[in-house]
Amino acid sequence: MTAPAPGGGLYVKMDERQFRIAVQPGARDAYVASGWEVLNQAAFDAGVNLNPYPPSTFPQTYLTSCDLGFGCGEPCGDLNGDGVANLFDFDIFVAAFGLSSTDAGYVPCADLDFSGVIDQIDFAAFVQCIEGAGPPNDNCLDAIVIGDGVTAFQNIGANTDGLAHPQCLGGQSTQIFNDIWYRYTAPRDCLLTIESCGGTSMDSKIAVYIDTGVCPPTGDQLIACNDDACSLQSRVSFQTTAGVTYLIRLGAATDGGGGSGTFEVTCDACNGAIRADSNCDGVVNNFDIDCFVDAVVGAGDPTGWIARGCQQNGCDYLCVNDTNQDFTVNNFDIDSFVDCIVNAGCQ
Repeated sequence: MTAPAPGGGLYVKMDERQFRIAVQPGARDAYVASGWEVLNQAAFDAGVNLNPYPPSTFPQTYLTSCDLGFGCGEPCGDLNGDGVANLFDFDIFVAAFGLSSTDAGYVPCADLDFSGVIDQIDFAAFVQCIEGAGPPNDNCLDAIVIGDGVTAFQNIGANTDGLAHPQCLGGQSTQIFNDIWYRYTAPRDCLLTIESCGGTSMDSKIAVYIDTGVCPPTGDQLIACNDDACSLQSRVSFQTTAGVTYLIRLGAATDGGGGSGTFEVTCDACNGAIRADSNCDGVVNNFDIDCFVDAVVGAGDPTGWIARGCQQNGCDYLCVNDTNQDFTVNNFDIDSFVDCIVNAGCQ
């Protein structure tokens, strides 16, 4: 809650954060972050009880997007660019409080109502931002669309809106806490792997669901869930079909155990087949040479390679024989195949 203070200042009360502030324009240190101290206790209590700037008066755009064309990021209220809107952003806001767009020190990202002046309305909206701030994909309905590759994440301050599932049992809980959400569509038939292994120190959990448009998804939509596949991090893998869309849920194994890092999505069309393992026995060595010769002689036609019995364990002709990865099996694969054999695997 906020209210005007003497001298053009602002009183701010933040119950959830146990934080009371009295801010004066241009006075960077005119607030106290502990001890419940204010400049005038009676005036503060009277002011916050009036609460002339209730959250319902803020246009929702103030609270959902800070991308004002000034390079501001998400979430709203993140003025120091650390990906979280919290009390560490207060110093920046206080220093700019009372300034207009023509003043030195004006912070465009703090002007939440786009008025050209960082005033009481902005501070009230700013408090609302950080009081309820969480990652932009905190809720299932706000899942961020991603593709293959590495994605950075942070779930600090996220709530838990997903359901608990027996398949997600890890430690003492079947819940995924402080969860954040992503949406992924398979670009091809593949072995889909989603993992946080090596990407974070957080004790993570990952669940994947068929995206049916229902949020949060139920156990009927759950495809896979994992807690500790790789130390305290997580990995799930399953076969998928081109065009199928999934919801990816990433969170912590314990409530309040949020953190940051990266996770990786890999759509392996070769289903784990090893390049240069031409006889498909799971090892790259001299026993692959005969099968590879048949593959090259066929120049894209796998008939001879199959006739020799090289296609075992469901491995794919192109995946194991296209060693230079130009999507064609021919003489140009020979040098890279030899390198793979010499090194007992392709580099």
